[in-house]
Amino acid sequence: MAKLSDIAFDMWHELGRKDVSRRSLAGGLDLELHKLEDAHELHLSRPAVVPGATEIDICRRVFGVPPDAERTNDNTMIVLRWPRWQE
Repeated sequence: MAKLSDIAFDMWHELGRKDVSRRSLAGGLDLELHKLEDAHELHLSRPAVVPGATEIDICRRVFGVPPDAERTNDNTMIVLRWPRWQE
């Protein structure tokens, strides 16, 4: 099984060619990394259950999400958004 840091690296690399990169982890966590015109977004979701605080913290660190990224939630998804100039 690939390490999360390797998955994050591959997803960032793929974002150089595409506007979105998606992966599903063995534990059911779905990851989407989006390249928008002025921002990046990291979507964390799992069917029927919102991702836990530890998962969110680990993903923030591994994907390099700035501490001041905007966070929004719905029933099963966390979206972290930050300006592209903060890369």
